[in-house]
Amino acid sequence: MGEKTSNIINKGIKIFAVLYALFILKQCCGIFYTKMTHMSASDLEWVRPASRYMHVTFRSDSGNQAQLTILHSYVNNDTNPFYISSSKDTYEANAAYEYVVDNYGSGMDGRFSIARSLKNDSLVYNASLNKFGTWRHILLKPESIDLNGRQLENCLVVDSINGSLPPYYLEHNIEVKNPVSKFIISKDYGLVYFRYKTGEEFYRDF
Repeated sequence: MGEKTSNIINKGIKIFAVLYALFILKQCCGIFYTKMTHMSASDLEWVRPASRYMHVTFRSDSGNQAQLTILHSYVNNDTNPFYISSSKDTYEANAAYEYVVDNYGSGMDGRFSIARSLKNDSLVYNASLNKFGTWRHILLKPESIDLNGRQLENCLVVDSINGSLPPYYLEHNIEVKNPVSKFIISKDYGLVYFRYKTGEEFYRDF
């Protein structure tokens, strides 16, 4: 066997060893995502209100007031396909913010999240307020609305058509204090409207 042939064999063995090591590492720890999604700057505008409007006042048609406060927000929108983890080998870009609405001496928890779906790369969302919400990611299909005389673009309406209490609450007939029957999320402003089951409506101050 010539020196040249021997070098080629040794090089092949080294390449094989590296590939085998990468395969083992991929199997036990993961080294790269097999599928990833990524959100655009326009997508992320849906969560910008969390940093722009930390405190918002709402007024009802009955003269009552409510105060919204942003509690927390996050964005998971990585583009790096490499990782070391024992978790899933797929990456779904997502972002969300959480808030509380103080009214009638108690706080109502709210949450809004978006994701670029791994299933079909569509933009989906999940929203809830005081336990009333979508409770699953649904296709984000914004619409224009007239809010008390103000025209707003890119809004999401959650009502009896696409919203409900959590399945557990429904199964066990658990009641919620001051139940909500409808609310609206705006891409530009966040929560802009909510209505109690009593019929009282609250509008965001602009």
